Amino acid sequence: MESRTPPQLPGLLRKFLTRKKYRPAELSRQSGVPKPSISNILSGKRGAASETLAAFSKALGLSSGEAIEMFLASVQDSAKGDVRKVWEEVSNVVIGAAQSPALHSRGAVKGSPAAGSIPIFSSVEAKLKKGKISGEQIGEFPFHAENSQAGAFAVLVSGDAMNGPDSWIRNADVAVFNPISESAVKDNDVICLFVQGWKEFAIRRIQKDPRGILFLLPDNPSFPKIEVNPSKTPLTVFGKLAGSWRGQ
Repeated sequence: MESRTPPQLPGLLRKFLTRKKYRPAELSRQSGVPKPSISNILSGKRGAASETLAAFSKALGLSSGEAIEMFLASVQDSAKGDVRKVWEEVSNVVIGAAQSPALHSRGAVKGSPAAGSIPIFSSVEAKLKKGKISGEQIGEFPFHAENSQAGAFAVLVSGDAMNGPDSWIRNADVAVFNPISESAVKDNDVICLFVQGWKEFAIRRIQKDPRGILFLLPDNPSFPKIEVNPSKTPLTVFGKLAGSWRGQ
């Protein structure tokens, strides 16, 4: 979804090891994963199976959000990675955290499996089918935003372009969107959109110019501002941010 990839698995695993004050040998004892395998993962020589990541998550005491981030990094490190499997592996953790949702400046995402669910995507195609979002659906998200509407959908965020003082949407968060038309978008709205020529969708804050130019603004200052002229470069708006969820 973003032009810059999130931290790769070796660096992320080292960060969690440092915080826990574990050496690879201790992680091996606590997780049951052989030390040579851990060394190869840390050096980037090999990836990690989902069962290995689950064992690491438990041994390191990771939050559900951190577990999602580690699984997601593993998928992005592998050309054969399957983000659907990521969601399958961590969905039980997500559901288990139903009573401790993270807060977002634009609303809390809360609920429980009994409250119903909305589709969650890892990518969104540049088209709508019969008024519904189309893309790579990886499962169901068992929460709703306080102000969510009919047709709401969720996106598993990949990247830190919107991790800033105004939105705080981080890599591996789940962002919930309400459907909206391009004509209804207002300045400062955070939207999910696709621009012709891009490989993937993006989440950006919108600023309109009197000439009809749109500025796609990241909340993270290390990412560039993008200028789009809709009359020359078609774009598709999928939804407006209703809230976001972060594992606790």
